[in-house]
Amino acid sequence: MKKNKNYKKWFEYYFYVWCTLALFFALLLDIICGYLFDPKKTSFDLVIIDQTLYLSVWVALITSMFGLINWINYHKKNMANWMVGKNAHTAIATLNFLVFLLFNITFIVQKGDIIGFDTWYGRTKSSIEHIITPIMVLAFYFIYQKERIEDKIFAKNYCWFNLIYIGTYSFYILLRTSLIYNLESNEELGFLPFFPYPQIDPKIVGFPIFIIGTLSGNFGTVLISIFLNAMSNLNLLKLESRRNLKNIKKSN
Repeated sequence: MKKNKNYKKWFEYYFYVWCTLALFFALLLDIICGYLFDPKKTSFDLVIIDQTLYLSVWVALITSMFGLINWINYHKKNMANWMVGKNAHTAIATLNFLVFLLFNITFIVQKGDIIGFDTWYGRTKSSIEHIITPIMVLAFYFIYQKERIEDKIFAKNYCWFNLIYIGTYSFYILLRTSLIYNLESNEELGFLPFFPYPQIDPKIVGFPIFIIGTLSGNFGTVLISIFLNAMSNLNLLKLESRRNLKNIKKSN
């Protein structure tokens, strides 16, 4: 029993370390190698502008921040509950699940021919951001998160949290697009795409699909968070019923 507890503590600790350092390393690797090896990226500023286009980068940054906060809290136990409690875990799990879903659907549909998967450093970053970390985050959420928030309470009070972050990202993309469009004559900016994915580029799919896709992505986080919280509650109920059955058997 002690070995099992030690193993769980070990995994919890290194999960926070992974989220903090591995995602930061993946971003840094892609930024540095992109600047060194991609002839289109003639300045460090352009590399940063290119990186901030993608939702996965934004999710990686907030997941890294989440890992750092919980890593500190693991030692100090002094962080506010809104930063380390179930709602924070659900928000991070939702964003990582969304990134995992979008990447893998695109990967299957386009048979591996996707943005950021054409170089060794791009594949490394994509694997850490889109596959390894989301799987770890979801596994951690269902194994370690023991807090229960009733489905109705969560749907009424907390499910919209991700809209703040996703909404900020969407606003940034629109602002960035308008700025690049006005500076399109600048040759240095010529390689920068307006939108992160061709599936939501209004020049390709039209504005109705763009609007529907953007709204679906934003409000999809609400539905995903409700679903994950409900599944977590079911998982906790199953674990509780198993413990009760074991206690009844022991007492008999």
